[in-house]
Amino acid sequence: MRRRIAALMTQALFEALEHFEALESYEVMWVDSAASSDNIAEGLSGCHGLLVDSLSLLSEPRLSADAFAEGLGLPVGLIGEEPNDREPHNRFAVTAIASEEHLATWLQTVENFAVSQGCQGGSVVVVIGAYGAPGRTRVALALAEQASVSGHPTIVIDADHDDTGLSFLLGLEGRVSGLKNAVQSARVEDVSSDVLLGHCEAVTLKGHKVMVLTGFGDGDAHRAFGPDPYIRLMRALRSAGYRVIIDTAGVPRQSRNTGGQSAEWREKLLVEHFVADADRVVAVVEPSELGLARFLRVWHQMLAQLESSALAVFVPRQHVVSRSHEETHRTLWEYTGLREVFFPPQSQKTDREEPSASRLPSKLVTHLWGDKQELRMPKSATRIPYVDGWRALVQSRRRAKELP
Repeated sequence: MRRRIAALMTQALFEALEHFEALESYEVMWVDSAASSDNIAEGLSGCHGLLVDSLSLLSEPRLSADAFAEGLGLPVGLIGEEPNDREPHNRFAVTAIASEEHLATWLQTVENFAVSQGCQGGSVVVVIGAYGAPGRTRVALALAEQASVSGHPTIVIDADHDDTGLSFLLGLEGRVSGLKNAVQSARVEDVSSDVLLGHCEAVTLKGHKVMVLTGFGDGDAHRAFGPDPYIRLMRALRSAGYRVIIDTAGVPRQSRNTGGQSAEWREKLLVEHFVADADRVVAVVEPSELGLARFLRVWHQMLAQLESSALAVFVPRQHVVSRSHEETHRTLWEYTGLREVFFPPQSQKTDREEPSASRLPSKLVTHLWGDKQELRMPKSATRIPYVDGWRALVQSRRRAKELP
């Protein structure tokens, strides 16, 4: 999320701030120093830092307590003047800025203040799974529900070009594709998040607003745009502070017949571009023998090179349970070395009472976003750890095995 800085100064000096490269990634808002106390208070609201050219502005008698209350505790950057007036200096953390190095130091205090206030940036979570394996769409929907319940602005994207099931579940099937229009807009390099948000539909999940970019199942039409607009879309929404959840098409089996071409020359799938630029990847595994075999193929195809902290493997609840959680995890561990696998929380409810979205374990939510609050469910059976001493055994057994 872009940090917002209020500039309480003359307009001429504010325009000169455009030449500071260090401020390019910040949203700098001009607050007229001649404005009323109420307008100044409004300008300071929601900011993470305050730039001024004179401390005398902060000691003006016309500034009410409300104006100070909005800015109280903000890091203050003083341009071109030493802080001699002790009263406002005691109210604010003032840093004299006489060089770009001073500015960089002050911007770090702005970042620290934003973090201390619980200001979190946006993030992108990509939900993937093998072609033919069920569960991706319902997991994406559950993630969108949990992200919105946590109070963060949330966008869920239906990027499954084979089957727009997410749009169907939300009652948005048949409408003009928001994703297609957003990608068209994202062909412009400096596209703003406001333009992209204009293509979204608003739905309510668990009493909270969630924005949706509806999909388009036009076969290979998604390839016409190339990967760049999709990546630009992800990055723009992330920079705007949104939690973005992307439901993707199933990963198909890659043909071994490459026509003599190496794997580097193969055209990447759209989901591969999403995964490469995501903050977190949630891989959905169907725990049957066929489902595990399909996941292992996807693992070797695109997941094995990911950092373990970026990947979360989730096995959603199935109506027909063919094996226990521990058996499923042990199988995954033997072939991949995965030490953490997430399973749904245990519940007393019957399958008929299952909601449309999958139930998520609280530890998975914490892994993805760092949210500490517990869901109102019994403790989930997740993260079955295996001791470090078995790692050598895993490596030797993995080399001796072939995919089922």
